[in-house]
Parts: sequence; C-alpha cells; structure tokens
Amino acid sequence: MPDEKTGRLDEDYVVQMKGITKVYPNGVAANQGVDFNLRKGEIHALMGENGAGKSTLMKMLFGLEQPTSGEIWVHGEKLTLSSPTVAISHGIGMVHQHFKLVSNYTIAENIVMGMEPVKKVLGCIPVVDMKKVNQDIRNLSEKYGLAVNPTDVISDINVSTQQRVEILKMLYREAEILIFDEPTAVLTPQEIDFLLDIIKSLRDDGKTIILITHKLEEIKRIADRCAILNRGRLMDVMDVATTSTKVMANKMVGREVNFETEKEPAKRIKIKRFLVIFPFCRLLIVFCYIQLVYKLLRSGIIFKDSRHYRNHGPGSSVQSDGPPTGSFYSVIYYSCSIFMLLILFKSDFFSDPG
Repeated sequence: MPDEKTGRLDEDYVVQMKGITKVYPNGVAANQGVDFNLRKGEIHALMGENGAGKSTLMKMLFGLEQPTSGEIWVHGEKLTLSSPTVAISHGIGMVHQHFKLVSNYTIAENIVMGMEPVKKVLGCIPVVDMKKVNQDIRNLSEKYGLAVNPTDVISDINVSTQQRVEILKMLYREAEILIFDEPTAVLTPQEIDFLLDIIKSLRDDGKTIILITHKLEEIKRIADRCAILNRGRLMDVMDVATTSTKVMANKMVGREVNFETEKEPAKRIKIKRFLVIFPFCRLLIVFCYIQLVYKLLRSGIIFKDSRHYRNHGPGSSVQSDGPPTGSFYSVIYYSCSIFMLLILFKSDFFSDPG
C-alpha cells in the first residue's frame, strides 16, 4: 500500500502493477489480478505459454492497452498510461515482437520520427537537420554496440538489423525501462547470442529490462528474476539463479513436466522376419537359386562335359543358352544371384522364423 503521507509506493521498485485485470468486451480475461514488481537495474523475465497474458500485461504498462481494474505505479507515482507517448515520457520503452517500422524510410528517419530536430534555413524556413540526426544515430549505435548505417532503407536490411533499429528508437527517447517482447523469436542462434549480450550490456549500463519469453535457456542465461503467468494469473516469482528449469517449466504449464523421453532402442529388422512377412520373397529367392544352377549347368561352367561342350567343343563360338559370358550383363547377373544365395543361407530359411 502507498505511504499515507507521500502517497507513494516502495521506491525500491521502479514499476509496481497491482491487481491488474484485463477483460475484453467478448468476455475473455487476459489477466486476472496480476501483481508485478520490477526492481531498478534488473533483468526480469516474464514467462508463460502462448496465451498466458504476458504481452497483454506489458502492453498495459506501455499504454497500448488499458486495464479493466488495478493500479500502475512508476517510480513511486500512480499513473494512468493512456498511450505509448505517456509511457515514453515516463521512461518506458517497448521493443515489439512485430516491428513498427516504415519500410520505405531510412533507419534514421524511423528512429527520430515524431522527435525530428529542426533547423531554420535562411533564418525562417524550418527543415529537419538530417546531418545531425545521422551523426546522433551513429554515436548512439556505437555507444551500445548496435551497429547500423543510418542512411540504409528499412526494406533493404535484415531482421536482426531491424530489431536493432527498434532498440535504438527507445534509447533515442531515453527510455530507462525497456520491454522486450519475444525478441529472439525471429533470430538465428548467432543473432540470439548477440542480442542477449546487448541486453546484458544495457543492464550493466543502468537500464532496467523486462524480457517476455517462454524459452527457459534464455531466462537462465541472463535473467535475475522470473515471474510466471498461467492462463492470465501470476503463479510465482522466482530467483533464476536458485531455481531449476524443471521447476519453472512445471509452474508455467501448471503440471509436472517430464524432460526425459523413454524410448526403446531401435531394433534391426532380421532378414528372416522380413521373409516371414513377405512369403513371396522366399519363393523368389528359391526360383533365382534354381535359375542360377540351371544357367551354370547350361553354360558349362560347372561341368566341362555339359551339353554345350559336347555339342560344340571348347573353342566353338556358338552361344550357350545362358547369359552372354564375358559381358557386363553376365557379371551383374551372377553377382546378384550369388547375393540372393547369401541372403537365403543367412536368413535361416529352413528354420523356424519365430
């Protein structure tokens, strides 16, 4: 409760949201009596499954949504955050999951939109001082390690750079409390590592961070505390360093989560069982075996006194009834036949397949 003399809440917290409830006109309750407290200089994760009410809660802190009931206190003062402009004026900035950028504007134009520095030409004609804007953006990006070229057009840059532009928009407006809404959802692993390092450097520079996510490994890497929402209700607030991911996951889904998958080792299918399932294969192998013996006998390879040698002699050029000897076809044919014989013997053809 606020102090009776000053009307202020605990100044150890830069943000206090008390009993926040949000019910939409269709009756859906996105948040129900949520309390959220944010300490200065911390990275506070806001965790929950999709639809848990994380983004809705933070949209109310940024002025994009209005609570049905509850109070919001910033730096010890009760506020009505009726719009993002009001929130920004109190040092609150939000980096949205879906970027709010004008694609055919330059990076610099997007960052300073609504706050353009103006100079007067001929002492009376106001124009935007783009030279100063570009230099200010370069200085700001170098300070926080967010390398961008101010003159690049948004449509020509990649997703990771667009996200840097969103962060610079808030830093340009001197936001001290930064809300990141699912910031790694569209990034590659390398870009995620870079972004998490940037968030930690912002914290080290004195900024206060709210990280909306459901990724446990990211929370363990950079967050100090974690508030867990489930179906619009606050389940718990935990110290990340002393809490396991299993406990956080259980709180997030509202039940015991099994991280170990019981899986039987893969079994190699024995050839004999394959032959039981497909009896036709047995007949085919026997047929090929008989064919092989027949062809070998006809070609005179097994017995030198076969009909071929009796009738035509060893030096005769008359072709035998078997496959053409010495040809590529002959090599393939006999190789396949021998292979089938091996399968026949290895499969325990005449034994019980069970």
